[in-house]
Amino acid sequence: MKKITFKDTINNFEEIIALFAFIILIISMAAQVIWRYVLNNPLVWTEELGRIAFIWISFMGASIAMKKGRHIVIDSIFNIFPERIRKLLEYFIQLLLLFFLSIVFYNGLILIKKTIYGSTSAMGIPNIIYYLPVALGSFFMIIHVIRLLVIKSFMIKK
Repeated sequence: MKKITFKDTINNFEEIIALFAFIILIISMAAQVIWRYVLNNPLVWTEELGRIAFIWISFMGASIAMKKGRHIVIDSIFNIFPERIRKLLEYFIQLLLLFFLSIVFYNGLILIKKTIYGSTSAMGIPNIIYYLPVALGSFFMIIHVIRLLVIKSFMIKK
């Protein structure tokens, strides 16, 4: 059995957050169904908790897909170009993605700043919980894009 190290935890941080959010989503939605249809006494907070968990899953999942290179790619356009031009196009797309994610990250920070003092209606937790995954997920994706850019820059030189 492999010993889990601090490095493993850092490398899988997004997966840990997504797994935790997924467990919360399943439990809150199961509680909602049981209380609403079996006990005929719906819980107010389960829908809000499920929504929060879903947002976290979405942004952490996008970051995980970025890290593993699993986002959807339409490569039929790339296949008509020679290998060297294809690598340059991929590099350019990564630069555009870095620009876009930087805008998302910046606007995520603005949303956090604007909502830091408000609270959710049902659970009364800070509204920042809705907007933190936007900034955190885009930050992780920026890190992964930079990593890919460094790797691709070495490939272009060859």
